[in-house]
Parts: sequence; structure tokens; C-alpha cells
Amino acid sequence: MAPKALRRRAHGSLRFDPDLEKFICEELYGGPWARPGIEMKTRSFITIAALIATSHVTQLEAHMRMGMSLGITEDEIKEVILQLAYYTGAPCAMEAVYALDRVKASIAA
Repeated sequence: MAPKALRRRAHGSLRFDPDLEKFICEELYGGPWARPGIEMKTRSFITIAALIATSHVTQLEAHMRMGMSLGITEDEIKEVILQLAYYTGAPCAMEAVYALDRVKASIAA
């Protein structure tokens, strides 16, 4: 399972809904994120790519922050965005660029 600090960093508090928080922590982080075979950094790349492709920007920002805490660099995220621009189109790529800018600003603050 992902360390508690990473779970909190990725999703914030979720105190408004303890059942949703429990589901996310136990089922999501205790399920696919905890499986052997792929390291967490790779799973983070996959998740970032999926969120770019589906334009789930709020979750994308959270997973960009989590990915960076796992050692993914800004340049690597930029490469993922560029790679996906060819497959998902410019609008998805631009939303990802804006998300990355907001993440960088929040880290610098």
C-alpha cells in the first residue's frame, strides 16, 4: 500500500466523506497500487498518462505532485505530455501543461 503521506498528498483530506476515503485508501491504494510487478514510480507514470488522456485535471494535479514525490521529474512529465499530445490531441495536452504549471507554482509557494 502507498505510504499514508503519499495518499494524503495525492488526494487531500477527504474528511467530508470517510467512506470514500476508506474506499480509496483500501481498494485503490491497497489494490492496483500495491500489486507486485511494477514499481510505484512506473504506476505513477501510467496514472498521469491516463488522467491526461481523460482530462481529469484535478486528479492529474494530485498525481503529478505524488509522482514528483516519487522521483518523477518535471522534464519526464513534459515528455509524457508531448507523447500523449499525438494520441489525445492538443486540448488534452494543453490542459496537462496548465496543470503542471499549477503544480510547480504550488510547490514553489
